[in-house]
Amino acid sequence: MNSTAEMRALLVSQDDSMVSTFIDVLKNFGVDAQKNVQRDGLPAELRTSKFEALVVDFDTLPASLPILPALRESPSNRHALIFAVATGNLQRKYALEQGANFVFQRPLVTKEIRQVIRLSYNLMVRERRRYFRCTANIPAFIRSSSGSEIRGVIFNISSTGVAIKTSSSFNMGDEILIGFSLEGSEARVSAIGKVVWDDKHGKSGLSVRYSTPEMQRQVDNWLDSRFSDLMGRPRSAEQ
Repeated sequence: MNSTAEMRALLVSQDDSMVSTFIDVLKNFGVDAQKNVQRDGLPAELRTSKFEALVVDFDTLPASLPILPALRESPSNRHALIFAVATGNLQRKYALEQGANFVFQRPLVTKEIRQVIRLSYNLMVRERRRYFRCTANIPAFIRSSSGSEIRGVIFNISSTGVAIKTSSSFNMGDEILIGFSLEGSEARVSAIGKVVWDDKHGKSGLSVRYSTPEMQRQVDNWLDSRFSDLMGRPRSAEQ
């Protein structure tokens, strides 16, 4: 995930007019929307990118195409909001059975789309915050499983993980103790980190478990503040 708070939506339809309508509305809410370029088959983007919302046009897609089940099986997209366009009774029934959160019917009315997006905006923000990672430059104290102590720098941090630069490399699954102070705060936090990747050139990724619930809250509150600063609040979401 990138370190910005930008929200993204994927549009799956063969109707260019419908796609343009949703892109224009979502843009007003600060949501970057892109069209699925595949005409057949499941969107490859669901396997490679993170989206806060998916717009599926059931009126123009084969009923047998299992887009929503595939979405729910995607580790990074299973909580995304689903907006369906389904006009006929069968299409509408299928969309709801597949887990659509909101259903529109043709002819599409821009005002109605805007109202629904406004109502669901906070849900999309919550989903984006769930995966938010913040770039950082935080000095860290590290003790490896062998007991050796080294210094490092955290250059990326989320609620459940950090990416660090050190003079050492680690093995997958290694557990290390990491301690640091959040930027702008004197509070010291510590965590047990498990190595989930290492490029063997001084950069490693750790999933972390903070030593106390209070330390976890401190990190989450710090991230909330950074997220809010990046996010702002689009004018259209307040009207």
